[in-house]
Amino acid sequence: EMIDLDIEESRKFTLSVDEVPCQLCGQTKTMDILESGKLYRNCDLSIHYFCLLFSNQGHQKGEDSEGLFGFLIQNINHVVNSGNNLICNICNNKGGTVLCSRKGCRSRFHFPCGYLNNFLFKFTGAFKAYCAKHDTRSKA
Repeated sequence: EMIDLDIEESRKFTLSVDEVPCQLCGQTKTMDILESGKLYRNCDLSIHYFCLLFSNQGHQKGEDSEGLFGFLIQNINHVVNSGNNLICNICNNKGGTVLCSRKGCRSRFHFPCGYLNNFLFKFTGAFKAYCAKHDTRSKA
């Protein structure tokens, strides 16, 4: 029996209900939503929204209704493929696509690793992240 697969349907993202890990950080659903954002899936990809949002290679090139809130499939695939060569400085696993925003700093990490180590994530404008050494919060 032939199955008529609508290509557009297969590209839509839905909230993940199973235990397929994020292709960037390697984690599934987390206890604290802020730890990684919601986990989304389509037929090919499984990705935490915050892992993608703060990724150095991630760029929202589409409208909010396209791909995953403006991140197009091609760009998400690029981020995932790039992540295969980028090591997290915290856990030493691949997928460290978040880069410290301090000029000259080469610190790379997964969003959840940075979050759990109290790194600074700015959820406005360009969505910048800072490692512990370059945290811009006052240390009063």
